[in-house]
Amino acid sequence: MSTRTLSRRHFLTTTAGLAASAFTGPNLLLRGQNASAKRLNLVQIGASGKGASDTQAVTLSHNIIALVDVDQKRLEEAARRREKVHADSNAPAPNAPKLYQDFRKMFDEMSNQIDGVIVSTPDHTHFLAAMHAIKHGKHVCVQKPLCNYISEVRDLHRAAKDAKKQLMVAHVLRFFPAYAEAAD
Repeated sequence: MSTRTLSRRHFLTTTAGLAASAFTGPNLLLRGQNASAKRLNLVQIGASGKGASDTQAVTLSHNIIALVDVDQKRLEEAARRREKVHADSNAPAPNAPKLYQDFRKMFDEMSNQIDGVIVSTPDHTHFLAAMHAIKHGKHVCVQKPLCNYISEVRDLHRAAKDAKKQLMVAHVLRFFPAYAEAAD
């Protein structure tokens, strides 16, 4: 195992390209493509709280094809909120997303339709959901914190690198130049 030290500045420099929030994350997956013509098929795991704002942020520009939450009541409310966003914007409403209470079942049933996954679950489940998505060959944007243990971070990084998939942490404000400069 390497004992190389990693400065904060080096970490920020090397990870800034991968770090993105749900606002920019889906568009980063379109590198080299005409982003204005491509709507990604995204899955939102964690439909309430931060997941609700993440869904709202991308639903008009991309297809939310599935919403996942263990609480059926919150899941149904998230679907209603998503429909309201479309109705309020006067944008044509896309197909309603499929609703799941278990992301494993969702991946089993529709993995081949998914371009990317947004994970906005409680912190202790970020690793499990993100790893499952990567193992299914999906790009992933995870709300902060990415994981609870550094070993989980290393495992996710290795899995994403091996799968040639993007793994992003939705902590974008930290990577804005003004914030990085202020921290120095």
